[in-house]
Amino acid sequence: MRENFLHEVWRLQKFKSSQLKTTCGKHIQVLHTGEYNLNSGPDFLNARLQIDEQDWAGNVELHIRSSHWYDHGHQNDKAYDNVILHVVWENNAMVFRTNGSPIICLQIKDLVDSRFRETFTMFFENKSKWINCESFIDEIDNTIWKDWLEQLYLERLHLKISEIEKHLQMTNGDWEATLFRMLARAFGSVLNGDSFLGMTTSFDFSLLRKLQTELRSLEALFYGQLNLLNEQCQDPYFRDLQHSYRFLNTKYELTNHGIVPLRFYKARPAGFPTIRLSQLAQLYHRHSNLFQMLMSSSKRSLFQEIFAVSASSYWNDHYRFGVLSKFRKKHTSIRFIDNLIINVVVPIQYRYNQSRKPHALNTALDFMRSLPFELNKFTRPFKRYQLPANNALDSQAIKQLKHGYCDKNKCLSCSVGRVILNRNM
Repeated sequence: MRENFLHEVWRLQKFKSSQLKTTCGKHIQVLHTGEYNLNSGPDFLNARLQIDEQDWAGNVELHIRSSHWYDHGHQNDKAYDNVILHVVWENNAMVFRTNGSPIICLQIKDLVDSRFRETFTMFFENKSKWINCESFIDEIDNTIWKDWLEQLYLERLHLKISEIEKHLQMTNGDWEATLFRMLARAFGSVLNGDSFLGMTTSFDFSLLRKLQTELRSLEALFYGQLNLLNEQCQDPYFRDLQHSYRFLNTKYELTNHGIVPLRFYKARPAGFPTIRLSQLAQLYHRHSNLFQMLMSSSKRSLFQEIFAVSASSYWNDHYRFGVLSKFRKKHTSIRFIDNLIINVVVPIQYRYNQSRKPHALNTALDFMRSLPFELNKFTRPFKRYQLPANNALDSQAIKQLKHGYCDKNKCLSCSVGRVILNRNM
């Protein structure tokens, strides 16, 4: 039994409403179930009830057992004093407000349709499924999917905007510095993104500006701050970097405490932090006004030109310092560049243009629809369901769906999940 099952029972009124009586025998008529509350506080807000012909207005709280009221500490929380009805599966204790007054209780275990409970259980309890609704997903019209995918993308976009806002605040509104942080995190990917981000915050962005014309110094700064120059290696390239970093460390009194250690394990060689850091240094060495270039560009081909960089020639036959490998030029791939566009450029462009251009959001959405669908471990399984997902906006939306809803069993908050549950219950 899940508590969100009770939430859906109440929201949809999936019980014998003509037989509703409180545990003390009073008749209940539900005039308005209330607004489902996803934040802290009672589960449904501003409900309206008629209890023995007396009108009540307030909030509704739901629990599997009424004693959970005490387990959750509601008896001491004034936020629950306006609860007018305690809906429970099983009533095993009386509950009271902070002032000691009792709260009316409705027990529903004998009122819920058995078919409703069976369908809900089947929907949520099969752990072998990729997503809970995969047996029903072909029932959903494409128009419902398209509307929901756009809403999901907007959720994901605003999460990125929140991160941008945080870095803008930390850099005192410096857009170039904020871009550097966001790009570095993306260059580090999921595996080393936090480490790369920590590197960017370990020195002031003004230092990067000073070193942009000196590629080797820029590389030395990145590698040194991430503790990649501490080992012994006889390669001239490594020793040169080490010497440069020692000079920078002394001159600028650099510190790198608290940076998350880099991980090579599970990273593909082309995405090793050694390679990505050199590419990042090349990018900033090549473009002294990167932010303005990106903000004034609006075509995928232009972004591809900007981000098309290669690691230093040393890395043509290396992936790690001092270890020879087969010759291969380490350039940024189209797929990697698209990832930078999707996760960094579009959100920053949108945030930057919000107050400058009246149609900034539509521009961002249209551009995302012009980019190819991302195929990865999160989006590929959804392709077998033949969803109307064909572009980067859709693939980003699917990531948000999987992480924010499917993996958390938040089907009752999902537009598609609600349609399926309503049809099958």
